[in-house]
Amino acid sequence: MISSEQAFLRAITNFPKWMDIRKRPRTSVGGKYLQSIIEEQDNINDTLMAYMKDFFLISYVGREDTLIDYAYIAQVGNVDTTVTIELNLTVTDNAKEFLNNRKTMCLFQDGYIIIDASVKPEDVDMLFYTFHDYKYASRLYKKHIWNVIDEFAMMSSLERFPDETNAQLLQRCFAAFRNPTNSTEQGIKNSITNALINYVPISSDNIIIEKPSYDNIYLEDKEYGSLLICQRTLVTLVMR
Repeated sequence: MISSEQAFLRAITNFPKWMDIRKRPRTSVGGKYLQSIIEEQDNINDTLMAYMKDFFLISYVGREDTLIDYAYIAQVGNVDTTVTIELNLTVTDNAKEFLNNRKTMCLFQDGYIIIDASVKPEDVDMLFYTFHDYKYASRLYKKHIWNVIDEFAMMSSLERFPDETNAQLLQRCFAAFRNPTNSTEQGIKNSITNALINYVPISSDNIIIEKPSYDNIYLEDKEYGSLLICQRTLVTLVMR
């Protein structure tokens, strides 16, 4: 993309030579007006670059923890930000402020206190809080917080597994692009390896897919003898 200065000089050449904007492009009213319009291109370009930076999945590698993925929520009812909690966190009703300071703040919203999952001690299941000099307690429940990585996963026909972190989901998103899934034998293998990528080191070589035959559709059973396995495809994982 050319600069606003280059665009301005190019635009000037399209006006007749007898016009003031052509004779005095820098000082004429028309020239100043045209230049101000074209300079907006720089602002649009900066905004576009910022959008593209956040749009592409690769831009989140290494900063997965900047996005909240799980939070603990406790119902506290009709209170306000003067409420104090025993976890030594400042209560705010400003969502942006909370998201930028999740280690030191918690969010009060619609009768709930929301705490980033990473700051809750493992042995704490109750939120103890004080409001108007009265002490109360409320149970904490873990909730998934939808973020932009979930958006990328949805576009890849994926959804977050229970307790799956941002980094793990990001890894599966990349795997979905590298290893496309479909109904072919390789596509089925890719589907399995993509799903297990964060749990076990597995490759396509570890997966054996066989069509049913007289040799593999029977399962020997001590009590009943041979049992017929009614499957269209047999998938075996071989861990080496």
